[in-house]
Order: sequence, then C-alpha cells, then structure tokens
Amino acid sequence: MEKPKGRDRGRTFTGGSAASGDRSCRGKSRGGFLALASALAVLFTSVFVSTAAADEGEWYSSGPFGGYVEVMAVSPGFAIDQTVFAGTYGGGLYRSTDGGATWKDVSLGMSNDYLYAIAFSPGFATDQTVFAGTSGGVFKSTDGGVTWSRIDSGFSTSAIYSLAVSPNYPTDQTVFAGTSGGGVYKSTDGGANWSAAGNGIINNYIHALAISPAFASDHTVFAGTNSNVFKTTDGGANWSAAGNGITNNYVYSLAISPAYASDHTVFAGTKGGVFKTTNGGTNWSAASNGMTSLTINAVVLSPDYASDTTAYSANSAAGVFKTTDGGTNWNLVNSGMESTNPLTLALSPGFDSDHTLFAGTRDMGVYKSTAGGTNWSAANTGLIGSTIYSAAVSADFGNDHTILTGTFGSGIYRSTDGGATWSAASSGLSNRQVRALAYSPNYANDGLILAGTGAGVAKSTNGGASWTASSGGMSQIVYDLAFSPAFASDQTVFAATWGGVYKSTDGGANWTAVNNGLTKLNIEAVVISPAFASDNTVFVGVFNDGVYKSTDGGANWTQVNNGLTSIAIMDLAISPNYAIDHTVFTCSSTSGIFRSTDGGANWTQVNSGLDNKWMRSIVISPSYTSDHTVFASAKGVVYRSTDYGVTWSALGSRLCSGYVNALDVSPLYTSDGTIVAGSDGGLYRYPARSYYWSWYDNVYMRNWILMANPSTSNDLKFKLAIAADS
Repeated sequence: MEKPKGRDRGRTFTGGSAASGDRSCRGKSRGGFLALASALAVLFTSVFVSTAAADEGEWYSSGPFGGYVEVMAVSPGFAIDQTVFAGTYGGGLYRSTDGGATWKDVSLGMSNDYLYAIAFSPGFATDQTVFAGTSGGVFKSTDGGVTWSRIDSGFSTSAIYSLAVSPNYPTDQTVFAGTSGGGVYKSTDGGANWSAAGNGIINNYIHALAISPAFASDHTVFAGTNSNVFKTTDGGANWSAAGNGITNNYVYSLAISPAYASDHTVFAGTKGGVFKTTNGGTNWSAASNGMTSLTINAVVLSPDYASDTTAYSANSAAGVFKTTDGGTNWNLVNSGMESTNPLTLALSPGFDSDHTLFAGTRDMGVYKSTAGGTNWSAANTGLIGSTIYSAAVSADFGNDHTILTGTFGSGIYRSTDGGATWSAASSGLSNRQVRALAYSPNYANDGLILAGTGAGVAKSTNGGASWTASSGGMSQIVYDLAFSPAFASDQTVFAATWGGVYKSTDGGANWTAVNNGLTKLNIEAVVISPAFASDNTVFVGVFNDGVYKSTDGGANWTQVNNGLTSIAIMDLAISPNYAIDHTVFTCSSTSGIFRSTDGGANWTQVNSGLDNKWMRSIVISPSYTSDHTVFASAKGVVYRSTDYGVTWSALGSRLCSGYVNALDVSPLYTSDGTIVAGSDGGLYRYPARSYYWSWYDNVYMRNWILMANPSTSNDLKFKLAIAADS
C-alpha cells in the first residue's frame, strides 16, 4: 500500500496547508463593521479561500512527537553530515540531518511503514546509499534517504528483519538480508537481485546479522535466529551452528568487534541475557553481571572497542546498560530517560571524541546522549511514531479546542489548539497503555474524562492535565468506555474489557461485572442507546463471538448475530436517533461493515465501495439524521458514507500503511467538519485547514495559521484584527 505522492506527512502540503482545525466563534456577535475593515476582510478571505479548498481532501498530522522507534542507524560520516535515521513501527522512516535535533519523514516510495532494519553503505559520503528492511520488503535509497525504491527480485518472503552491508560495498556491492521465515538472502549487485544464502541454518527467522570488518578476506558473517547463532566463513554459501554456551536460543542482536580479525570477539543479545565469544563463536559465556533485565533488544560496541572495551545494551523493562570492561560488569545508565523500554541503539562513528549515542524506545521515541550515556535527553521534534489506540475530541471543542490521544505505551497526549501542537498529559497514570478515552456528556459542568488503560480506568477532572485511578473492583485492560447520555443524573458508565463487561453507577469510582448471558468475555466495544434513560439498551461487540444486546441496563445479555458473516467484532456505533431509526453499525476485522435498522435483530453487510475490509473503528456523525454520514477506518484509510452506510468512498488520501485504530468526530461536525484518526503512525486530522475566532475586548480577531514546517515550529502566522464599532 503506497503512500500518497507529493506530500510529506505531517509537515508541508501542496497549496500551503494550515495547521489546526476549524474553531467556532466565541463571545458576542457584532455588526456594523467599518467599510475599510470590510474591504480588508474580503481581501483576506480571498487569499485563504483557495488554500482551504486545496486542502479539503487532505489529512494532516503534527504529532504527537515520539512513539515506537524500532531501529536507528548513524551515518558513517556523522561528524560532517550529522545524519541519523529512525525507523518506526507503523509511522514510517525519519531522517535527521542535524544530529537528532529535528526529524523529517523520508518514506517517499516505501509501501510499508513498519521498519525493522537500516544499513548504510560505508561509502555513503559519495554514493549516498542506504538500505531499509520493512515488513514489506527491502528498500534502497541512492539520494541519502530522500526517496526509496523496492528491491526484492529473487525473494520468496517480504518481511525483512535484519540487514548487513559489506565493509567493501563500494567495490563488491554485497548485502545480506535476514528474513522472517525465509532465511538469509544475499545480493552482489547492490540489491538489484537476491538469492537464498542460508544453507545450514535450521531456523529461518533471522533477527540479527553481523558481518566481519575483514569480510573481504575472511568472508565471515554471523546470524542470530530463534534457535541460536549461525556462522558462515564462505560468504553465505554454507552455515553452521556457532552458539555453544548460549543458554537462551532466542538471539535478537549481534555486535561484532571492529578488531574481529585479531580479537575474534562477538556479543549476542538474547532473551536470556548477553553472551560473549572471544574465539569467533566456538564457545560463548554469559556476560550479564549487573543487569536487572535479561531480555536484550540490542547490543552495540564502541568503534574503539579494542582500546576502550565499551559496549551498551538495550534491555526491556529496565533501560540502557553500559560496560567499560568488555562485558564483565554492566551498569544502568538511564539518567534523563523517561522510557525503560529501549529497542535499538546506535553509536556515532566518532564516539571516542563526541561520546554520542542514540536510543530508540518502544514508547517515548528517540533519546540522545552526548556524554556516553551518562545523561540523556529526548530528541523527537518532528518524529511522529506513536501508535494511537484511542482518540477523543473534547465535548466542549468549540471553546477549548482540545483533542486527547491514548497511545500504545507512552500514555496520553493532549492538544489544546485543535491538533497543531501536543504535550504529554499522563501525570498520575499508573499504566500508560491507553486504549479508550471518553468525555462525560455533562463535561461542561463536571469536567470529567475517563481513560481505559492496561490496568483499569483512570479519571481526570481538569481537562486531562492529571489523572487518578478510578477502578474500584476492576483491574482489567479496558478496550472501550461508554457514558450514559443521562450521566448527570444516573452516573452510569460501561467498560469493555477482555474480562467481560463492567458497569459503574457512581461515575466510575466503583465497577461491577455484568456478564450474565455472555459466552465469551473478550469485549472489544460498547455503545449505549441515546434513550438509555427509558429503553435501558446497551450493545457490546465480542471478538470472535459477535454482538450482544441488553435491554435492562446490562443485567442480562442476548446474542444478536443474525446476518453477521463475521463475528470478529472490532467496533460498534449507534445512531443518535436510535429511538426512532433503531440503527446500529458494527465492523469486523475480516469482513467489513454491517448495519442493523431493527435494533440488532438483523444485520446486513454494507461494503459497497470498500476496497479494504480489515476494519478497526466506526463512528457516526452527530448530525446523522440530516447528513446521513458514517465514518469507518481500515488499514491505512478512512472511509466515509453519506447515505446511511449504503455506499462508501475513501476520505482524502491514504494516511499510512499501518492500521487506523481509532476515530472520533467533533461535536460541531456540521460546522467545522473535523474528524480525527489515530493510527499506527500518529494522530491525523481532517480537514487540514486551520482558523479560529477569538474575542479580545473590543477587537474581533480571526487567526489563520499556515504551518510551513510544524516540525521545526517555523510557522507563518497571518492575523487580521478588525475593530468593531460600538
């Protein structure tokens, strides 16, 4: 699935796209503008009408910055070009040319946003060649990473876990690729053609490759698999097991000494700690003393390892460890690093003088140290790699312009300018996996927001600035939340968990399981009738068990699957006019969208226009009765129907190649047209244009913002102030 051409996601758009979304007018309505002011207003409007029109069909993302960074690589000429790459899990590939200060999406030409491996040509300064391994194949750039082409001729599998480029690449053009299930492949023409080169490897899941610095003479490569380390000394023609002494055979990372020709040293990062060999793989010994976690995601060695014996490891649920005695002892070096889940490490080639290294994390993006790991600082400006599980537009969006997002592991982010900028909003959260967010229907008065986390429910009463646990009686992973429309009086909320349905009647303080009639408890979605106060109707979607309905407030449930051809339910949406039209939608992970117009008694598949039926989320316009509009998300795309769900078409360009996991619609959709979509690569907003009204005493001001490059905050702001006569 290829990204839209001619657009740099989240940054510069053709036509001069603006940053945040439409905002409504606040304060008093004024008339009798001065003639001059009116003329200026006409001129001003004419300047921007074309801009808005140009952006009408586009999605826009400006964050949150950070997220899931799977792999990093530093240029061989870093001292001069300051180039670093960061590959995200679902958000594409990013490049920095200022040492990590700012990042730019450079995924143009890539058909997959899930990055596993990045490898530079040692001649990068002149050939500008970089390779990238993704879940959709190998890609190559010969312009420093600006554009990419797929190079997979000869491959029998598409997912590439690891890459190794010959130290003599400018002359021998040799590259090795480790695949997911297909073994090792080799190219001797710069990636144009590949052939299998894994004879002797008994496990074909190749997580790591390490090539000898003296490859031209010793032809040695090591491979880390799910079942040990393998070694070739004939350039990949034949391999043999070389992991004697490694007690955990899941090998995730390999690091070969720069002086391998003389010291024969290799480190292996495994699911059971670090292991080291000093005889080229004949024997290994444990080298994890001092580590508090033994799941090793990455090991890297100093370019001057022969003299400084320095190495680093990235350990799950612990952080970064450092050794200065060749692995005999390790110390945690996490100061300044908020994440304890580093996945990848990359050292500057000039580490002996600049002491620079980078860490990519599972949840908080990139960190950089210029003190050899003693201190770290976040380096994420412009890098949009967060996996968004949930998104919620404020119930008071017209006034507070707030959007919240819940992420895979970095908690909650908040924007108070309609999505133009973001800040972390996880204070008080005990668990940062946030799959559900919901605003109270009485938000203007109670200020209540609930978040479904990996350990129950949290609540905020200050717009998401801080959170407290609100999970009495329930500690499940929460997948969805639904407030009663009459919450101000009945204080009722439902929670969907993979431990069943929970109900609270005290505003979320305490919860009780309500599962009578359910045959499975893996609940993905819950929706409440807008007339709940009188009809007591609730629907839940159960993964691999279909839809259930309750007409007594959740006390009892009945399965209502008639007409569903798939019971892999992912989401539900209920009409705001349910009391009259009895309409409910559901979407499945395999068979698209279904609609019921009789309260769930019967379902009809409504997939006309869908070219992708791997659905994730569905939401109904608040003005459904008049605009007949429904939105649904799938892999890489959001669909819209304006005829009650009968037919569908893609809304704007494709967002990414990953899943669009969450959708929400502005409560002012009729006037502002705002939709937000949370994806595997950040939060998107539609439409892209931005303007809002503000009231300042006797000045009526409309602010239009053109974000030329939001990732570096080089905003071009145009303001028109028109004085109102009294």
